[in-house]
Amino acid sequence: MKIRLHVRAIGIAAPGLDDATALHALQAGAAMPQEPDWQPAPRSLPRRQALRLSETIRLAIMATEQVGDAVPRDGGWVFASSTGEGDTLHDILMALRDDEIMIQPLKFQNAVHNAAQGQWSILAGATGPMTSIAAYDETAGAGLLKAAMHCAVEGTPVGLVVFDSPLPAPLHEKRPFTGPAALSIALHPEAGPADLATLEIETVDLPAVTTEANGNPAFAMLPLLRRVLAPSAEPVVLGLPGGTGLAIRVTGPDPYAIAFERMPHEGAMRLVDRIIDADEDTLRCIARPHAAPDYPLRVGGVLHASALVEIGAQAAALHASLHAVGAAHAGLVLSLGEVELIEDDVRNDVPIEAEATRLAGEYNSARYRFWVTQGDTLLVHGNLLLSLQRTEP
Repeated sequence: MKIRLHVRAIGIAAPGLDDATALHALQAGAAMPQEPDWQPAPRSLPRRQALRLSETIRLAIMATEQVGDAVPRDGGWVFASSTGEGDTLHDILMALRDDEIMIQPLKFQNAVHNAAQGQWSILAGATGPMTSIAAYDETAGAGLLKAAMHCAVEGTPVGLVVFDSPLPAPLHEKRPFTGPAALSIALHPEAGPADLATLEIETVDLPAVTTEANGNPAFAMLPLLRRVLAPSAEPVVLGLPGGTGLAIRVTGPDPYAIAFERMPHEGAMRLVDRIIDADEDTLRCIARPHAAPDYPLRVGGVLHASALVEIGAQAAALHASLHAVGAAHAGLVLSLGEVELIEDDVRNDVPIEAEATRLAGEYNSARYRFWVTQGDTLLVHGNLLLSLQRTEP
């Protein structure tokens, strides 16, 4: 199964890489910056509060804030770290060695693996679900899998932050990192005009895992972020526990995203997944998967082909939002005519496609012919009249 998602923002925090704009230098072939005295400095943290937090938490928040505006307050978050809060854990263990144990209460609060996400939820006023995840060297892949599944299944934007900092000695000897790194990405289930790229994600067996040899497992995300800035056909592969992986193909942003922004449908009732192609007269599109029992066009658990008229209507409305006469418009159905049901057996394992062709159009209305198909099978076709309501171009 493939998951198609859209990248709304990316971020990075590492020595010499204070935000995503610094990645452009790496795209041009520059070497990884070396700044041994670098310290994470998140802009959203007041200085006094920042001093009370560990380097690991500040590192995570520095990358998180760069994509924070692209995730609504009720959106989801996944914080992925192979080691978590190593500095604070080290301080507690060292204190326990002494006869007189002196540990600040704040240390216990920040010693848990999800300390960074807790601090971000308070700072951002986030109310959506949050997940903390660790999978050793496959942490980046496990985090992306969790974020992608949440985004696709729940239909809500999700932010992913992958981060790790060097552990203090003697823990460092068992798990050595050359430096701190945090990378972030904001995923959306719907295409939008602000998208940076589109991801197509699928699981693969026994991958040849693509990683960056930069001494920190968080940098496994770096090839993906670089590919977002420069899409290509070659997939990025992230390892998963158990000898599997994620293959991520990155393409440019959806050129038709603005059409979906003008549609009145949201959530489950936005039935079109993506536009295949469109010109002045015709639009072709693929509908969203329809096998789920709660698919909104099902009646009593049954999906009749007659209900697929709605997909044909949305195809026509998408075309009107792109190519209406005079200006961009949102199309609302006024009437249907000459609707013919050809095949009522709608299969769950074959994608539904639709085509809409404009027959005539004025400034405030347009007449379309539509066809809804599965493979080579025509399910239903007919005519419809749209009322065109002008929107911003």
